[in-house]
Amino acid sequence: MRVNLLRLLAGVTGLLILSGAAAGALYVHEHNLQDQAFESIRESASEESIRTTFGQPDQIQRCGEALWWGRDDTYRGKNDGRCINWMIYWHFLGGYGVGFDAQDRVVSKYQYISP
Repeated sequence: MRVNLLRLLAGVTGLLILSGAAAGALYVHEHNLQDQAFESIRESASEESIRTTFGQPDQIQRCGEALWWGRDDTYRGKNDGRCINWMIYWHFLGGYGVGFDAQDRVVSKYQYISP
């Protein structure tokens, strides 16, 4: 009886470990796909194409004071008014922001990375 219980516990533990590893691998794969999609965003892409690729944004707000094209090292200067709306897509360890002009065309993008 005790041996059967130990086998059962070992089996359940093994399933939990495998499930966790599979979930982690799936997350990494999905995150890599999202990174590739973010990198492929081109200037003047339509808002519709961004929504088709990423879905509904988690947050929409007014653009900030700066223009970006990637991460912190891709500062493009002060927002001269061309960036109007900023859509944010959050994920577990960061997110992506995409800025649009008055014609709903991409003028800025930024990848948020959790420290």
